[in-house]
Amino acid sequence: MEEKNIQSITKDAKESLIDKNYDLLKLIFFTGNGMILHKQLIYILETIKYDTNANIKKRITELIKGGVLEKKPIMLSKANMLIMNATAISRFTNQPTRNIAPVPSSDKTMQNAIFKLEDIINIFIPALQKGYNRDEVTIDEILTIVNDNASTLIFTQKHALQYYDNLLEFYPDYFTNELLDDMACIRVERANQKNKLFKYDNVEIDPEDLKVKQDYDFIKSSMSDSKICQEFFSINNLINTSMAIEYIEDLGQIFQVNLAIFDNGNLSIERCSQLAAYVYKMWDRYLTFPRKVNLIVNVYCYDSETASFLEEDSQKRAEDLYGYSQNTRQLEHLLNNGVRFPYCEDNIHFHYIDMKITDHYGISPK
Repeated sequence: MEEKNIQSITKDAKESLIDKNYDLLKLIFFTGNGMILHKQLIYILETIKYDTNANIKKRITELIKGGVLEKKPIMLSKANMLIMNATAISRFTNQPTRNIAPVPSSDKTMQNAIFKLEDIINIFIPALQKGYNRDEVTIDEILTIVNDNASTLIFTQKHALQYYDNLLEFYPDYFTNELLDDMACIRVERANQKNKLFKYDNVEIDPEDLKVKQDYDFIKSSMSDSKICQEFFSINNLINTSMAIEYIEDLGQIFQVNLAIFDNGNLSIERCSQLAAYVYKMWDRYLTFPRKVNLIVNVYCYDSETASFLEEDSQKRAEDLYGYSQNTRQLEHLLNNGVRFPYCEDNIHFHYIDMKITDHYGISPK
């Protein structure tokens, strides 16, 4: 009898902790899919004047001791990720705790979460503070400005269709049927996944969506994997890779997309160019004439050494000049991945940036 009372009190105490720190947990859930770097959480809460430094640390300690947040070391560093438990996550998903899957926490997933939040800290929080002329910023204001700028920084793969819906709302009449076709393919894939999981609950598939998916599968069946990526890369693929759309700028006939590529320890000019080519060709498929995509590619690195190496390597003379005497390795790999002249030079612009993750948080992939 006493044991039941202790369990009841423990559960009530957790619920009380979640209530007390609801906005803090909301930040973790929506910006990091349920996890966040401990030092980043302290920094962002201090920056937006959420509470005093002492109270912020006290709140986090209480959440850890209460089992609402779990600490997990990040790679070989002394830094820790904080991961939400099922009870806390259920508050934001409206699902019973038994249906809550553990938060994915592979090295790659944790690294992406760190870079994405650092991007939000560097871009959107200063913009809010400047725009409102105040240091105090709410969690809802952060989530709203990220969403309203057509960013994928707070989206996971399950949100791909929601992101497409945002694009159609923000930029009506900007897109071709190819964007709608990609949405149809995702709907069919999601339905098939659910039908495999739930044997007795069949999710109906729209016949028109199914026809699009079958036609696309037929076309892809005779193509190599790399060619499929060049011709059929989608938002779903983008979100599942170590990159994100930071924000979009509508400049009339120029549709400017700011793309972030994140360092996960194995960056190379070949890989950066390949990803940029896939994303460029995706937007080129999606946009109606006469709009053209201008892609700003920000490659965020752990440290200055990596950023400098990639910058220098990108400008080295290409092995295959493609008849262009000034061809660089960067342009060579864009060409190899299907982006032709002059678009590879005029419409894709790279910046290699030290995000100071190693300096600020003591984390390195090496």
